[in-house]
Amino acid sequence: MEPGISCCHFLHYEGGSYNLCPDTKFFATPPIHGSLANQVVRLADLCFKLPDNMSLEEGAMCETLSVGVHACHRANVNAETNVLILGAGPIGLVTMLTARA
Repeated sequence: MEPGISCCHFLHYEGGSYNLCPDTKFFATPPIHGSLANQVVRLADLCFKLPDNMSLEEGAMCETLSVGVHACHRANVNAETNVLILGAGPIGLVTMLTARA
């Protein structure tokens, strides 16, 4: 599920780049609550079906892993590159593992 809530104009007219909409708000960022709810109502365009062989836990890590991979790719990082990662949360740790891979 995409975490952003926008006016949906960008979903259809800007190639799906809803994050560029200046009115986008994100779950777990005030004033939007509900990211820890068991169920959330979302547009189908903002949801992704997990493959049958992927658990919910693995699916939950996809976004976190994609941030680390994207950051290392943009910075042209390889296993020999010295990097500084600020933060030891899930994204910082996955970025560190990606940089070392």
